[in-house]
Amino acid sequence: MDYGHLVFNQLKDKGFYDDVGQFDVTDELCIMMNNTAHVLQFLDYVPKAAQFDQYLDAMRLTEREKDVERSSQTLHNILNCAKEDMRNKLDQIILHVGKRMKESLKDYILKIITNNQKTVDESCDDLLEYIENNLTTLSSSLLSQVFERILDHMWKAVLECMTDLTKKKLLQRHYKKLQELLQIVFDFFHGDGNGLSVEALQGALHQELTYCLQLNSSSTEELIENYFVDQCEQQKAADSSLGKTAFKVFFDNLTKKLNVYVLNAANILPLDSSGKSDPYIKLSVQPQHLFPQVKPQKTKFQKETLYPLFDESFQFPIPPPDCLKNGATLVFSVYDHDRITDDDIGGESYYDLQFVPGLTYDTVQGGFATVPQIDMCLTIPTIESKSVAVMKNRQKEDSTADHFVSSLFVKRSKLLENIQKAKEYNN
Repeated sequence: MDYGHLVFNQLKDKGFYDDVGQFDVTDELCIMMNNTAHVLQFLDYVPKAAQFDQYLDAMRLTEREKDVERSSQTLHNILNCAKEDMRNKLDQIILHVGKRMKESLKDYILKIITNNQKTVDESCDDLLEYIENNLTTLSSSLLSQVFERILDHMWKAVLECMTDLTKKKLLQRHYKKLQELLQIVFDFFHGDGNGLSVEALQGALHQELTYCLQLNSSSTEELIENYFVDQCEQQKAADSSLGKTAFKVFFDNLTKKLNVYVLNAANILPLDSSGKSDPYIKLSVQPQHLFPQVKPQKTKFQKETLYPLFDESFQFPIPPPDCLKNGATLVFSVYDHDRITDDDIGGESYYDLQFVPGLTYDTVQGGFATVPQIDMCLTIPTIESKSVAVMKNRQKEDSTADHFVSSLFVKRSKLLENIQKAKEYNN
């Protein structure tokens, strides 16, 4: 244990624990790590070298077995404490190597992603050279088992640097560059099978970073599509507190039209002071950028009821492949008709168009009569999805993101106000 403290103090005296300037691995540092590893290995041979068994056998000639066992336990406790201390000291050194390198790595990475004059391939040489120089020193000087551990920590240091950068408000192009750089450094550490294994490289930290970069590198249109995918998924867990809608739907491949039959709604919010509503349902195919020519349609409004019967059918001209696009959604928005003020929203339902009957065959025999009725709960549009969070960060420089997020927040805010108003009318 004294040796471990001696190594620690020597490293401290030489500035190893001072976070100042670029960090580079030295031969002296490697020697200290090797020596620590050698001491740890030697401790495994101590019982044999010190003849523990012979000593205990001699004790049994004059001492009780209970005392012999106590002595044996004491000796092994001392040895285990020494091993644990040396392992901790070696771990501390290895962890601090990663910590010291992180600051230098972060500087290199930041220069690469903010360089608007060069591509990632053209500007990553300094970073790779820094990593390679340190790895060369380590591989030529360290014991193999120590090198493997420190190589893994260096890879994690790179991932942590990139992860730290993603927490800043970067632009989309910066995330794209990080995404490119991650693959380059991944290949570098893999070394065509001579470095870390693919399994070691693709740990939880790498998976989380990859997802984050993929999300933030996506176009705003892709993020909007993902938002509707999330809404359709959340629709499955919606409750009936805002009411329900009932409808039938199928795709007619002969006419290339989406056919929707709105049956009714039930137990919707009372949004008039009378405790009733004048409801209608607006149908829209979303997201708009996928269906720019498809106009929203709506039912006639029903007077003073919370259980409106609509019995109206609608057709939307849509090419069949478009229904299978990511995020393609049929949205049912319930409104309360008002002659003076703006109509009040009472909730929305989201139907994933990839599940529309008739998409994969010529026609639906019997039309609406042969397709099942679908009941869907009305929900509150979410603002907590990761796609929305990314678009919020883009609002200043991206008008499409700004319009979508602003409209979403306004709609959600009005719906929450209407829910509170409905509670007051019920009381």
